[in-house]
Amino acid sequence: MQTVKLKVSVRNHRIAEELPPEVPDGEAEVVIRFQEQAAVDVEQARRRHLEALFASIDKHPSNRSREDIDRQISEERASWGD
Repeated sequence: MQTVKLKVSVRNHRIAEELPPEVPDGEAEVVIRFQEQAAVDVEQARRRHLEALFASIDKHPSNRSREDIDRQISEERASWGD
């Protein structure tokens, strides 16, 4: 097994990089190394993520009632069987 070391950018928890031509198609093992963040930084990042999620939800409110959603969940659960 050979190793190729690349520095990549992580955006929104994703990596989009093109590999060098010597890397063949097929299975490969990917190892991610990153700098550890202080617990405070991690908590702030989580808070920002949740705030962005809630802002997105607020931009696209659902016209469905709670009863409609509960009914759909009940129907879905009933379809599972035992």
